[in-house]
Amino acid sequence: MSEPEHYRPKVTLYRCACRHCDAAQEELLKLRERYGAVFEVQRVERDERLRGFAGWSTPIVAIDGVGVTQFKVDAKAWEEALRARAQARPSSLIGTVADMCCYFKLGARPEGHDACARECFAAGGPVGIASFDGRVFLALPDRRDPSAFQGLKDRPGQKVRVEGEIRLRDGLAAVVVSRVEIP
Repeated sequence: MSEPEHYRPKVTLYRCACRHCDAAQEELLKLRERYGAVFEVQRVERDERLRGFAGWSTPIVAIDGVGVTQFKVDAKAWEEALRARAQARPSSLIGTVADMCCYFKLGARPEGHDACARECFAAGGPVGIASFDGRVFLALPDRRDPSAFQGLKDRPGQKVRVEGEIRLRDGLAAVVVSRVEIP
Protein backbone atom coordinates (compact mmCIF):
# COMPACT_ATOMS: atom_id res chain seq x y z
CA MET A 1 0.00 0.00 0.00
CA SER A 2 1.47 3.37 -0.93
CA GLU A 3 1.43 6.32 1.40
CA PRO A 4 -0.72 9.36 0.65
CA GLU A 5 1.05 12.16 -1.21
CA HIS A 6 1.18 14.29 1.91
CA TYR A 7 3.03 11.55 3.86
CA ARG A 8 6.39 12.65 5.25
CA PRO A 9 8.56 10.26 7.27
CA LYS A 10 9.21 11.31 10.85
CA VAL A 11 12.85 11.26 11.94
CA THR A 12 13.43 11.43 15.70
CA LEU A 13 16.85 12.15 17.20
CA TYR A 14 17.24 11.29 20.88
CA ARG A 15 20.27 13.32 21.89
CA CYS A 16 22.29 14.75 24.74
CA ALA A 17 24.70 17.69 24.73
CA CYS A 18 27.72 15.81 23.34
CA ARG A 19 29.57 16.54 20.10
CA HIS A 20 28.43 13.24 18.55
CA CYS A 21 24.83 14.30 18.97
CA ASP A 22 25.66 17.71 17.44
CA ALA A 23 27.13 15.93 14.40
CA ALA A 24 24.11 13.62 14.16
CA GLN A 25 21.71 16.56 14.23
CA GLU A 26 23.67 18.35 11.51
CA GLU A 27 23.58 15.29 9.21
CA LEU A 28 19.89 14.62 9.91
CA LEU A 29 18.96 18.21 9.05
CA LYS A 30 20.56 17.72 5.62
CA LEU A 31 18.59 14.49 5.10
CA ARG A 32 15.40 16.18 6.28
CA GLU A 33 15.64 18.67 3.44
CA ARG A 34 16.61 16.05 0.87
CA TYR A 35 13.74 13.67 1.77
CA GLY A 36 11.12 16.12 3.03
CA ALA A 37 11.05 14.42 6.43
CA VAL A 38 9.54 15.76 9.62
CA PHE A 39 12.39 16.16 12.13
CA GLU A 40 12.01 15.95 15.90
CA VAL A 41 14.67 16.29 18.59
CA GLN A 42 14.22 14.75 22.02
CA ARG A 43 16.74 16.08 24.57
CA VAL A 44 17.32 13.13 26.88
CA GLU A 45 18.96 15.13 29.65
CA ARG A 46 15.88 17.36 29.92
CA ASP A 47 13.30 14.58 30.05
CA GLU A 48 13.06 12.47 33.21
CA ARG A 49 11.79 9.48 31.20
CA LEU A 50 14.81 9.57 28.86
CA ARG A 51 17.57 10.75 31.19
CA GLY A 52 19.10 7.28 31.54
CA PHE A 53 20.07 7.34 27.87
CA ALA A 54 22.24 10.46 28.16
CA GLY A 55 25.82 9.68 27.25
CA TRP A 56 25.30 5.90 27.12
CA SER A 57 23.19 5.34 24.03
CA THR A 58 22.93 8.69 22.29
CA PRO A 59 22.61 9.63 19.56
CA ILE A 60 19.63 7.36 18.93
CA VAL A 61 17.83 7.77 15.59
CA ALA A 62 14.37 6.41 14.78
CA ILE A 63 12.35 6.79 11.60
CA ASP A 64 8.59 6.55 12.05
CA GLY A 65 9.23 5.08 15.50
CA VAL A 66 11.52 2.33 14.18
CA GLY A 67 15.05 2.36 15.58
CA VAL A 68 17.78 2.79 12.97
CA THR A 69 21.00 3.47 14.91
CA GLN A 70 22.18 3.92 18.46
CA PHE A 71 25.41 5.43 19.82
CA LYS A 72 26.84 6.33 16.42
CA VAL A 73 26.67 8.90 13.65
CA ASP A 74 25.79 7.00 10.47
CA ALA A 75 24.30 9.26 7.80
CA LYS A 76 24.52 6.44 5.26
CA ALA A 77 22.33 4.14 7.39
CA TRP A 78 19.83 6.95 7.98
CA GLU A 79 19.61 7.74 4.29
CA GLU A 80 19.18 4.07 3.40
CA ALA A 81 16.42 3.77 5.99
CA LEU A 82 14.62 6.80 4.59
CA ARG A 83 14.97 5.53 1.03
CA ALA A 84 13.84 2.01 1.82
CA ARG A 85 11.18 2.92 4.38
CA ALA A 86 8.22 1.90 2.25
CA GLN A 87 9.75 -1.46 1.35
CA ALA A 88 11.40 -2.21 4.69
CA ARG A 89 11.68 -5.86 5.60
CA PRO A 90 10.87 -6.82 9.16
CA SER A 91 13.68 -7.15 11.67
CA SER A 92 14.43 -10.49 13.27
CA LEU A 93 15.53 -11.28 16.81
CA ILE A 94 16.11 -14.45 18.80
CA GLY A 95 15.33 -14.73 22.48
CA THR A 96 13.04 -16.28 25.03
CA VAL A 97 9.41 -15.41 25.66
CA ALA A 98 9.25 -13.38 28.87
CA ASP A 99 6.53 -12.28 31.27
CA MET A 100 7.04 -8.51 31.37
CA CYS A 101 5.17 -8.06 34.69
CA CYS A 102 7.62 -10.27 36.56
CA TYR A 103 10.55 -8.92 34.60
CA PHE A 104 9.83 -5.34 35.69
CA LYS A 105 8.64 -6.14 39.21
CA LEU A 106 11.19 -8.75 40.16
CA GLY A 107 13.85 -8.68 37.49
CA ALA A 108 12.90 -12.26 36.76
CA ARG A 109 14.23 -13.75 33.54
CA PRO A 110 12.11 -16.35 31.77
CA GLU A 111 14.01 -19.40 33.08
CA GLY A 112 11.94 -21.32 35.64
CA HIS A 113 9.12 -18.81 35.47
CA ASP A 114 6.78 -20.60 33.05
CA ALA A 115 3.79 -21.24 35.35
CA CYS A 116 3.69 -17.66 36.61
CA ALA A 117 4.09 -16.34 33.08
CA ARG A 118 1.17 -18.44 31.81
CA GLU A 119 -1.05 -17.02 34.59
CA CYS A 120 0.01 -13.48 33.79
CA PHE A 121 -0.51 -13.95 30.03
CA ALA A 122 -3.98 -15.47 30.64
CA ALA A 123 -4.87 -12.40 32.73
CA GLY A 124 -3.76 -10.09 29.89
CA GLY A 125 -0.26 -9.37 31.17
CA PRO A 126 2.31 -8.04 28.68
CA VAL A 127 4.49 -10.42 26.69
CA GLY A 128 8.14 -9.71 25.95
CA ILE A 129 11.17 -11.15 24.21
CA ALA A 130 14.40 -11.35 26.22
CA SER A 131 17.01 -11.40 23.46
CA PHE A 132 20.28 -13.22 23.95
CA ASP A 133 22.28 -9.98 23.74
CA GLY A 134 20.68 -8.77 26.98
CA ARG A 135 18.00 -6.50 25.53
CA VAL A 136 14.30 -6.95 26.36
CA PHE A 137 11.52 -6.02 23.92
CA LEU A 138 7.84 -5.58 24.62
CA ALA A 139 5.97 -7.80 22.12
CA LEU A 140 3.02 -6.15 20.35
CA PRO A 141 0.43 -7.73 18.05
CA ASP A 142 0.43 -6.90 14.35
CA ARG A 143 -3.03 -5.43 13.68
CA ARG A 144 -3.19 -7.12 10.29
CA ASP A 145 -2.70 -10.60 11.80
CA PRO A 146 -2.30 -10.95 15.58
CA SER A 147 -2.04 -14.76 15.49
CA ALA A 148 1.78 -14.87 15.68
CA PHE A 149 1.70 -12.65 18.78
CA GLN A 150 -1.06 -14.74 20.36
CA GLY A 151 1.05 -17.87 19.85
CA LEU A 152 3.80 -16.39 22.04
CA LYS A 153 1.51 -16.65 25.06
CA ASP A 154 1.75 -20.46 24.85
CA ARG A 155 5.57 -20.38 24.89
CA PRO A 156 6.84 -18.74 28.12
CA GLY A 157 10.54 -19.40 28.62
CA GLN A 158 10.92 -20.95 25.16
CA LYS A 159 13.51 -19.88 22.62
CA VAL A 160 11.89 -18.21 19.58
CA ARG A 161 12.87 -16.25 16.49
CA VAL A 162 10.54 -13.27 16.10
CA GLU A 163 10.20 -11.22 12.94
CA GLY A 164 8.61 -7.82 13.08
CA GLU A 165 9.13 -4.11 13.13
CA ILE A 166 11.27 -2.82 16.00
CA ARG A 167 9.98 0.42 17.49
CA LEU A 168 11.55 2.81 19.97
CA ARG A 169 9.51 5.37 21.85
CA ASP A 170 10.32 7.33 25.01
CA GLY A 171 13.06 4.94 26.04
CA LEU A 172 11.06 1.75 25.47
CA ALA A 173 11.82 -0.89 22.85
CA ALA A 174 9.08 -3.03 21.29
CA VAL A 175 8.67 -5.45 18.42
CA VAL A 176 5.45 -5.63 16.40
CA VAL A 177 5.29 -9.41 15.92
CA SER A 178 4.52 -10.55 12.39
CA ARG A 179 6.04 -14.04 12.50
CA VAL A 180 7.34 -16.50 15.11
CA GLU A 181 9.54 -19.55 14.50
CA ILE A 182 11.07 -22.10 16.81
CA PRO A 183 14.80 -22.12 15.93
